[in-house]
Amino acid sequence: MRFVLVCTLIALTGCATSVDIANQSTKGNIGVEDAHNQVLLLNILRASKRRPMYFTAISSLAGPLGTFSPSTQLSVPFGSVIANNSLSTTVTADVNKFTVLVVDGQKFMTGITTPLKASTLKYYIEQGWPRELILSLLVRDISFDPPVKHKGETISKLVNYPGDKEDFAAFQKEIVAMVKCGLSFEPKATESPKGLGPALSANEARSLKELINATKEKLAVVPEVKKGQPTGQWVLTKPDVPILINLKDKGKDKCKDSLVAMYATTIQAKGGEQTNENPPTNEKQAKFEAQATANTSTVNLFIRSPEAILYYLGELVRACLDDELCGETTVGGKPAKIFNVERNKGKSFLSVKYDGALYSVTSGKDDRSSHSLSLVSQLIGLQKEMSELPQAAPIRVITQ
Repeated sequence: MRFVLVCTLIALTGCATSVDIANQSTKGNIGVEDAHNQVLLLNILRASKRRPMYFTAISSLAGPLGTFSPSTQLSVPFGSVIANNSLSTTVTADVNKFTVLVVDGQKFMTGITTPLKASTLKYYIEQGWPRELILSLLVRDISFDPPVKHKGETISKLVNYPGDKEDFAAFQKEIVAMVKCGLSFEPKATESPKGLGPALSANEARSLKELINATKEKLAVVPEVKKGQPTGQWVLTKPDVPILINLKDKGKDKCKDSLVAMYATTIQAKGGEQTNENPPTNEKQAKFEAQATANTSTVNLFIRSPEAILYYLGELVRACLDDELCGETTVGGKPAKIFNVERNKGKSFLSVKYDGALYSVTSGKDDRSSHSLSLVSQLIGLQKEMSELPQAAPIRVITQ
């Protein structure tokens, strides 16, 4: 009898197998997925109600590798009754242990409130993400400087705001027209940024490179370029490498609906790169006046921060649930929802209870809600820790 009890206790303790490890790992991974997505959705819902956002993350995850779940301890007489010896065993619960971290430090908040780099916009578009979706999520507004006159109306800005039906429709019409017009990126020779000191010879530049920790100081020594040609000298500067966007079909009938194609001479997408913000010069003022006379403009695309993208998704939810203005863009020539949530209509792949209601993210063939969540998750991960305060910088977009 004692032998049977001992064997039973040893068996109950279990031992880790490859199947146990795989199952535990999979459970943990799915748990992290659910937790992360629900935190994102909660903050989007908070944004829709204009409430503060709160971020948490699972910082560590561990679990027992045994096969049984009861947590118990048994004592069985063993050996001489007089000696009162006993054999004990514990069966550990098959439950993952995890630590939830409140994420509200300065580096995290600085990171998610810093506008994304324009190179990030370029990366996602060149990687094949739907261009209309990327522009909808990342671009806050398109401004014309100076304003242009179109069909008797003065246009200074196209605002990507879901709460205003006309503004949102005008913005969507423009980005769809820009994509149709052949929006693409290409390298092009440009003027080097204004130096922080006198031009240097090649030898002086090499000596200076050895003295400066360019990465730490956010400085670089770059070749001086004027009128598209290198001068043979070098300048010390903060990097501001223009990323050129070309509307390659400008002038063709397919571009007839794009205001940018009609009136832009230069387009600058303003993001979070370091830049030299030089004061206005007489040359710039003359260019501005010439553009105003010719009814042409420098167009600026202002890029959001990850926090602002979350808030934008909240604006989409608010407009749809409260005013039935469900924001859509166009992907592949077909209407597509940017981000959509239903209230009290059953669970979906992602649901959460908030303020006594069940909110569920929708999905479907022409629904990009999960796509948008995937993107914002990546962008927060890319930029969740920054050591500097937010600042904006331009990407120049030039039409041919």
